Amino acid sequence: MTLRSLFTAMALMIAPEPALACLPPPPGSVEPPPPTMKQRAQAIVRGSDTIVYGVLTRGTEDGRDGRLRIIHVYKGAPRPGSIVTVKPS
Repeated sequence: MTLRSLFTAMALMIAPEPALACLPPPPGSVEPPPPTMKQRAQAIVRGSDTIVYGVLTRGTEDGRDGRLRIIHVYKGAPRPGSIVTVKPS
């Protein structure tokens, strides 16, 4: 081990590191309850551009694109009856 690598190793040992744990909450603080199913659904609806109901007419097996025939549009621009391409994920 060279003198340079020894100094490098020592410098890495004394280098500051971020804390691995958070401090406990202050006394008397109350943790908010987790969101309800309704609140989570409302957040999803607010954050979505398009929400549709449809029938999958062709699946995405073998890595090919699928097709979805839209029956009802709850939010967004697509029209009922239109066919949408669905990418495999």
